[in-house]
Amino acid sequence: MNSLNGVVMRNVASDFIAKKNKQANKPIFLYIIFDIDNQGTNKYFCAYDTNIVFDGQEYERFPISHEPITENTQGHIDHVNVTLSNVSRLIRYYLGLYDGLRERKVVIRQVFADLLDNPNAKIDDTYFVSQVTCNQQDVTLTLTSKLDVLSVNLPGRTYTRTEFPGIPYQRTIAAW
Repeated sequence: MNSLNGVVMRNVASDFIAKKNKQANKPIFLYIIFDIDNQGTNKYFCAYDTNIVFDGQEYERFPISHEPITENTQGHIDHVNVTLSNVSRLIRYYLGLYDGLRERKVVIRQVFADLLDNPNAKIDDTYFVSQVTCNQQDVTLTLTSKLDVLSVNLPGRTYTRTEFPGIPYQRTIAAW
């Protein structure tokens, strides 16, 4: 991912774009939950009918999904809800042991079945767990940006020449 004036932009391989724009193509979503146990263990899930190997990593098939990822008028993604099945109680187990997985990094990766051998043919969206809700069947993770998780407002402070008189002032005069 690149950043232009603080706005995150995606780098996408050209064959990925061609596949994405095909009318009959449906992407496969891969999910990575980083440091799920506070000891560096990552969990790799895929929303597909079989396990998938992408870029040398196996993703376990798992009943997992997310709501559509949309951008606001400023081009930023506000939040995404990811729903995982809780029937086996595995996810609930992790929630109980590890502070509800709060602030864990989560990557939602979009790939295509016929491009699994190309590690550059993907789109990664990175989020952090800010909130968790659960019931008997499902666990829903609300994912936001890192700054939203930490409740940080930017800029934290505005500085003026009064605080820093050494900042040079350049006056622009319009030439008429």
